[in-house]
Amino acid sequence: MNKEFIRAQLDSLYDLLKQKAQELQEVVKLTRGQRVVLEQSKEAHFHELVKKKQKVMEEIQVIDHEFMQKYQQLRDLIVTESSIYGAEIQKLQQVIGQITDLMQLIYKEEKQIKELMQKQMKQMHERLRQVQYSPDYVAKIYKKQPPKRP
Repeated sequence: MNKEFIRAQLDSLYDLLKQKAQELQEVVKLTRGQRVVLEQSKEAHFHELVKKKQKVMEEIQVIDHEFMQKYQQLRDLIVTESSIYGAEIQKLQQVIGQITDLMQLIYKEEKQIKELMQKQMKQMHERLRQVQYSPDYVAKIYKKQPPKRP
């Protein structure tokens, strides 16, 4: 393969990584939105965000697949001739670093969402339990039911 073709392929890999980074930034935005919506107890909007996020994640999978196909073709050449393509490789590594940072941020946001959801579920469970065993609730039920006649 000639050097210009390889450089063009490396540029293509770079473009795919930049595209993935942009998609991950969208995931960060949607994930933060999910947390805010959960805090405001707007479940319907939460599900909308989940659907949007799922679409973005599917787009990321397509990007990853295309990246891996191109990378597999170039891997051996890049490794053996890294001195020739050092600048291009460095650009790729910088974007990979950005992607790693974004993924760590998403992980932290997802963890916060999980903790918030668990807290809300626990609170809901406690409210249900209080309603089930509340003397006022039991008294209301018995007042509404007519006495049974033998």
